[in-house]
Amino acid sequence: MDMTFGMVVHIAGGGFSLIAGATALIRRKGSEAHKQAGKLFVLSMVMMTLSGAWIAWQESVMVSTLAGLMSFYLLISGWFAIKTKANNIRRDATLLIVLGLSVLVFGLGTVEDALNGNVDHIGSFVVPVAIYATFTAFVALGVIGDAVLIVKPNMARNYILSRHIWRMCIPLYIAATSFFEGQADVFPEAMRHALLLSLPGYAVFLAMLYWLLLPSFRKVKIKAQQWRSRTS
Repeated sequence: MDMTFGMVVHIAGGGFSLIAGATALIRRKGSEAHKQAGKLFVLSMVMMTLSGAWIAWQESVMVSTLAGLMSFYLLISGWFAIKTKANNIRRDATLLIVLGLSVLVFGLGTVEDALNGNVDHIGSFVVPVAIYATFTAFVALGVIGDAVLIVKPNMARNYILSRHIWRMCIPLYIAATSFFEGQADVFPEAMRHALLLSLPGYAVFLAMLYWLLLPSFRKVKIKAQQWRSRTS
């Protein structure tokens, strides 16, 4: 396969996004290292998602086109979740809804085509309808979350942080699984059928759950301390 400019951009963006994303996940949230890694992650993921969607569209691989567009939407909306100023929340949420609805319409179209038997074949793998539906569902969930901010722009900080975390982690999860599992043939044969290539994706997913649940763990810890202080 000839290496086009779009493929170079896609591969470079994917490589940088994995490094930056992993760094952002393990660094303390709000630290300077986390912020700088986050900026590099967003930039590299924009490169990867848009170039990947464009390449997939040209090759008529709709599931990969949808994955790229979905990841781009989640990425941008996740970034805006912590960057939007209080007086601009409704405006930015409206713009994100327009972007999200555009991707959602495309996703629903791919689901309809898949239900009618028009599914992608990636090598010997026949893409099931559930994958199209799952990607589209993530977009729908994101649009609903954006709509909440129009109705209630003064949501609690935990909601804003949760919105940021899962929208950043889903694209990172897709990038990790696409690189390690999707490109298994570039790894030594002994690794291809082992759990090892699945570990990066699992690590991203578990890290996402950890950061999403951490505020609840802290609340439980505080309540436990308060209860012990009252009973001591």
